[in-house]
Amino acid sequence: MTYYLFNNKRQSVDVLFTAANTLTISGNDSVSNIAIANQTVLGASIKQMWCASISGNSAFWTISRGSNDIFYPDSTAYLDFSGNGAGLNLFPDATIVVSITGGSGSLMLTLRKNPEMPDNSTY
Repeated sequence: MTYYLFNNKRQSVDVLFTAANTLTISGNDSVSNIAIANQTVLGASIKQMWCASISGNSAFWTISRGSNDIFYPDSTAYLDFSGNGAGLNLFPDATIVVSITGGSGSLMLTLRKNPEMPDNSTY
C-alpha cells in the first residue's frame, strides 16, 4: 500500500502518501477510501498539506482532482489552506490522484469530509 489513512472521528482524515496513488473520495464505506463504517461522503476539501523529499529540489508532487491538476508542491513544503480562510475545495467530489516526479518522498493531506447527514443526525 502506498498510502495510509488516519481518520479523525467522522469529519476529517489524514492521508499519508509514499508513492503515486489514487484515492476515491465520494461514496459509502464500500466505495470511498475515506468513509468510515456506515458513512457516505459527498466530497472532501484539502485543509492542510505537507510534503518532503529525500532527493532535494529535483522531486515534486502533482496533486490532481480527477483529471484536473490542482497543485505542484516540491521538495519540502507545508500549507494550511483552511488557516487562510478556506480549504482547497476544487472539484471536491473527484478522486484525488497523486504522483511524484524526479525522486522519492512523502505527501500528507488533511481532508475535511463533506458527509451525507440524515435529518436526525447527531454529528
